[in-house]
Amino acid sequence: MAENLRPTLRDFYKNPSGNDSLPPMLVTAARAGFEKRYEILKNRIRRKFPVQVYIDSERSVYFHIKIPSDTRPEMDYDVVVHLLDASEDGKGSLRDWECEFFSNCPSYVFNYAYAYRHKGLFVRFLSDKLGNEVLGKKPTEKNPSLEIGWDKSIFYAVETLMSNTKYTNRYWVMNKSDGLQFDPEVVFASVRPFEVIMKQLETAKSYSNAERYKVVNQSRFQKTAEKVSKKVSSSVKNTLQGIKGMVQHRKDSRGRTIGKAKIRPSRKSRK
Repeated sequence: MAENLRPTLRDFYKNPSGNDSLPPMLVTAARAGFEKRYEILKNRIRRKFPVQVYIDSERSVYFHIKIPSDTRPEMDYDVVVHLLDASEDGKGSLRDWECEFFSNCPSYVFNYAYAYRHKGLFVRFLSDKLGNEVLGKKPTEKNPSLEIGWDKSIFYAVETLMSNTKYTNRYWVMNKSDGLQFDPEVVFASVRPFEVIMKQLETAKSYSNAERYKVVNQSRFQKTAEKVSKKVSSSVKNTLQGIKGMVQHRKDSRGRTIGKAKIRPSRKSRK
């Protein structure tokens, strides 16, 4: 992909890197993996991902999509997809419009945010949502070659648009989508800063750990209770057997009890 040359949504869906030197089977396998995870996530949450459409013009549309977390059901991420028609004659399908992206999902932020911005694929008015620490520092460890790839949140957002034909139908988007008039301040305010996402993740992690700790403790308590119950039962049984042994009397050859106290009639007191 040439620098600062945006791909169409269709091309990005086929191969985000735009690098024809990559083996097609490798790209296909990667997409199949993301598609499988996407279906698993949809089946697990059993609801559609929330999508808000913002209409900038006849040739510029923004989609704000809430992408749920794979691992924490209570968490989701903000993904913004900007589609724009830069062709001379105008394209009827939004699949053939050029695309830009934003996401506050950590895997995107740490791996691809800098690269997307460097290569003109980033929604720039949302830069402050990630901050200079992210966008001003090249990811020398995570992505030193600045490759453009599919982050899960970006792929899920693109899959949502590509698999629902209404979102890529120009007439539906402009006339039937109940889209709001694009206002950068409104969109900016609706997107959470990355630091907020990280705090929410930490809270979700602590909650998950607390729940896990609770379950583990309940399990341990149950096992301990069972062990104590067995010990008590065994102790009671042994004690009862001991008492029984103490009170059990032997019998002679005629079957008479030996050592058993004889019951004698009480003596009458003499007057």
